[in-house]
Amino acid sequence: MKAKPIISLMILFVLSLSANLIGEEDYLSIKERHRVRADDNLIVLIDVDAGNITLASGSIKNEAVISGKINERFDRVNIGYDERQNELSISLDRRNWVKSMSRDGASYLNIQLPENVVIELRSKVKGGVLDFSVGRLKIASFEMKNFAGEVFIDFDKPNPVKMDFLDIDVKIGRTELRNLGNARFVEANINGGIGELSIDLSGANVQQSRVDIDLYIGSTEITLPRDIGVKIRSSSMGFLSTSNLEAVLNREGRYYYSKNYDQATRTMLLSIRTGIGDLRIDFR
Repeated sequence: MKAKPIISLMILFVLSLSANLIGEEDYLSIKERHRVRADDNLIVLIDVDAGNITLASGSIKNEAVISGKINERFDRVNIGYDERQNELSISLDRRNWVKSMSRDGASYLNIQLPENVVIELRSKVKGGVLDFSVGRLKIASFEMKNFAGEVFIDFDKPNPVKMDFLDIDVKIGRTELRNLGNARFVEANINGGIGELSIDLSGANVQQSRVDIDLYIGSTEITLPRDIGVKIRSSSMGFLSTSNLEAVLNREGRYYYSKNYDQATRTMLLSIRTGIGDLRIDFR
């Protein structure tokens, strides 16, 4: 089923509501530095109504740096650090959604986190673009919720610590997850909602991992590493979904297996649920 033209139109409509039209607005340039503790997990809370957010590793130990440009006409930024709780909070509030829908420029935040501190990362964004390059950070848990927009996450280097749980939930839009095996998660839950979902699970995966993937309407592309054993259980809405599972995997009952599953020292169990759209599996 060719769902991509409809999906693309939906994404364009969503992004038009996500404050990407740049006008002649007043912007406030900000830059804050916060010394954080390294003797306990650093909890990072990101709460954004609308805007473009980038996140990466910083160059200074025990220091978080937040910079950007804020559209003062519509947005208000709040940044704080609680030393006792070792909690860094970053919020970007939209003052008036109705007046700002037709013509405004998106606020922008760049977040740099220290590489030497173990981090629990939790982000919630109602609309906008998220671009996280987090491969050098020590991330013990990763939670992201995005109502509408685009999400790009890249674990370009292996996570120095094992991640207990990874949870990514995008209601509407495009989601691209690169080198996700480098997150070194034990369990992961990925919900693509409505839109396009691309998941690359290659990287330094842990010995045993489990991934639950959901997409209600749209296309899903999953890239799996050849050097691990993969077991997949897939459920779909019958003729409303298409997949290439039987072309690339062996099937036994309700499960699909990679050819190296019985001999592999590292294994991954995937549960995939698709609604209306296409599912494609590839190995690399």
